[in-house]
Amino acid sequence: CQGRIWWTNWNDRSPSIMTSYIGGQELKSIVQGSDIRTPNGLAVDHAAEKLYWSDATLDKIERCNYDGSKRVVILQVEPVHSFGLAVYSDYIYWTDWVR
Repeated sequence: CQGRIWWTNWNDRSPSIMTSYIGGQELKSIVQGSDIRTPNGLAVDHAAEKLYWSDATLDKIERCNYDGSKRVVILQVEPVHSFGLAVYSDYIYWTDWVR
């Protein structure tokens, strides 16, 4: 995992996915903007070096590279009010508050 950690920043002003080294160096937002609102779940696929997250407000699950590049919407169906997710092999599992 390159000695890094990732987390969701779930606030009203500037929600984001953030990263830093384990010691706290190089803190930065890697996913931010108007197309992320409530990043709840976050899963790391170490083998593929991808991050997966769910957004409960926008009802979608997305993926990107470790640095935030190459964002892809994996699932966007209403309602998918996801809260947590996990990645295992070629599968994504998520919790859903609605279903």
